[in-house]
Amino acid sequence: MPELCNITFNLFQAIKTRIALLLFCVGLSFVSATAWATTYDQQCQCKDGTIILYPKPDPVDNPRSQNQPFTAFQYGTNVEIFSADGTFGTVGVYLFSTAGDLVSTTFDTSTGSIILPISGLSGSYTIIITVPGGTTFEGQFVIL
Repeated sequence: MPELCNITFNLFQAIKTRIALLLFCVGLSFVSATAWATTYDQQCQCKDGTIILYPKPDPVDNPRSQNQPFTAFQYGTNVEIFSADGTFGTVGVYLFSTAGDLVSTTFDTSTGSIILPISGLSGSYTIIITVPGGTTFEGQFVIL
């Protein structure tokens, strides 16, 4: 009988060690996923909720640091787009995502800003603004 208790104890210890190792691996994967998400978020030019909208295609004689008449911010289930130059008049705004969002509207830039509702679900989001004359501005962000 003592041999049976000894075998049971050793089996219990082996199972306990394997469970501890499994929990360690799961915890490590969460840390790795958070680090990847932070890096990916910075690549998508969406830091602290700010979305930078660049002209498409990029003008050769106009670097990206200039000519940014639109800025957007994502917070919760909304995206707010601001117009730094209210002289564009009415522009077309198109927002879509891999989460299933699809918003198509117009925006009078003289009002200064517009708020667009989004689902807030995880996914990759794209905003495209088309000004009179056909120039487009585009920005992306990711919600994890």
